[in-house]
Amino acid sequence: MLFSDERVWQFLDRYYEGRIPGEKVESDHYSIARCNSCALLFQEYILNDANMYLLYEEWISADDSLNKKQHAEISLFKG
Repeated sequence: MLFSDERVWQFLDRYYEGRIPGEKVESDHYSIARCNSCALLFQEYILNDANMYLLYEEWISADDSLNKKQHAEISLFKG
């Protein structure tokens, strides 16, 4: 599946409030994998260096991210 798949793209566009230009990720693959040891689900492919920079510097809202961290359940931070 690609990030440009309608279901994936609609989520990304809504979640990041239109900050991701579609052409930046349209040909990137999106795949969820499961760890065989602990059943953790994770995204199999990651963004390239340039898009990773954009993700953390432009696409993610610093205010929203801080708000989530400050109001998260403590269990999320336990190892």
